[in-house]
Amino acid sequence: MYITPRTLLGIIRLAQAMSKLAFRDTVNQDDVDEALKLMDFSIQTLRTMKNDKGANERASKSYVFHNTYIGKEHVTNDKMSDVMKAVKEVMTYNNAPSMNVNEILKKIKSTHLASLKLEKPDLMEALNYYKKLQIIYVDEDDNVIFL
Repeated sequence: MYITPRTLLGIIRLAQAMSKLAFRDTVNQDDVDEALKLMDFSIQTLRTMKNDKGANERASKSYVFHNTYIGKEHVTNDKMSDVMKAVKEVMTYNNAPSMNVNEILKKIKSTHLASLKLEKPDLMEALNYYKKLQIIYVDEDDNVIFL
């Protein structure tokens, strides 16, 4: 992908914003990675919408991004967002300020949220991702707490 100076400035500003969201004074590699994912998602969404009339529905579904400078594939935040919405819904419905990961998974699988077809590794990946963003806390006993 060709990077213009304007695109580079956008990535820098997004990385700075991610750092500010985490209440840090410095930008770290995770902030840059997230900024690159956001830019990649934005470009892919625009291309999809440009090439297809029914793209609005698909734009909200999962995509896989390729991060060329570290050679890893990342699962988009859409799937993780769906997982976290399900976790939040389960905890809210049960009026629980904290809940064990295994209990959350069991309740997700036994409700209308079962359509997510969620397995424990997927849940843990999403929880660890949001833990890094300091949105949730997972203690040593695998209890989830929203911050």
